Amino acid sequence: TETMTQYVIDGSAVLHLAPFHHGRLVPFIAGGAGYIRDLHEGSELIETGVEYHGLAGIKWWFSDHPNRLGIRGEGGFSIRNGGFDFRDERRTVPIATAGLVYIF
Repeated sequence: TETMTQYVIDGSAVLHLAPFHHGRLVPFIAGGAGYIRDLHEGSELIETGVEYHGLAGIKWWFSDHPNRLGIRGEGGFSIRNGGFDFRDERRTVPIATAGLVYIF
């Protein structure tokens, strides 16, 4: 067996879909790209790659105050090229996340 650590550093642009905004519910789409770095056990072997992603989701705010708390859920896909894989080809990976958000 071998231990491998993968780091993905990425960024996204988010577009809030204002025409579909309904009360405290705000839908959005997002897309971006990133850098993949795979470290094999003991950092003896390093492999790098790129990642592109597309997402759609919603934010639901608990209040209308300027400083507010809410929840965010999103789903989409990530296309990865490079890094460690048993096959040398581009991979598509599903993404699903949920979390708390806060506006200062």
